[in-house]
Amino acid sequence: AERAVFAIAEKQVKNSLRPIENFVNPLLDRLNNRKDGITRIPTGLTELDELTNGLQNSDLIIIAARPGMGKTSFALSIARNAAIDYGKSVALFSLEMSATQLVHRLFSIESGVSSEKIVKGDLMDAEWNQLMERVHVLETDKLIIDDTPQLSIFDLRAKCRRLKHRYNIDMVIVDYLQ
Repeated sequence: AERAVFAIAEKQVKNSLRPIENFVNPLLDRLNNRKDGITRIPTGLTELDELTNGLQNSDLIIIAARPGMGKTSFALSIARNAAIDYGKSVALFSLEMSATQLVHRLFSIESGVSSEKIVKGDLMDAEWNQLMERVHVLETDKLIIDDTPQLSIFDLRAKCRRLKHRYNIDMVIVDYLQ
């Protein structure tokens, strides 16, 4: 049993040790293929992208603020921009809001119509037309929403692996980590 455990540990160590030459050509290719100075996933927020060069692989970014400050809206805007404007596959896990609530917010972001009016269904004809003109762009398989409450870290990881295999996910957003 000890030999088997050691063999597994040894295999993991071998897989994590790689010579630098394995990184040189992929990095040069990535730098050569960048657009507008952005080397990874653009957020669609120009100043943020200029500061960060977009969101990079393996980055963990935590957005923290007091309740009601717009963290979910900010994350939805980034997810929307990456998926719709740049064709990146984005998985959004919401442990706080239902998928319906998130889509209402996306409708508001996309159309410019108040989220409150959309939820209440209290739209004037011009607002309804504005909503209908714009929301069709949200019909994409590049933005996947999971609103499973009380998702464990193990379930989240398993779902991310499946999404990577099925949709080649470029970015994962988790709303509400508390």
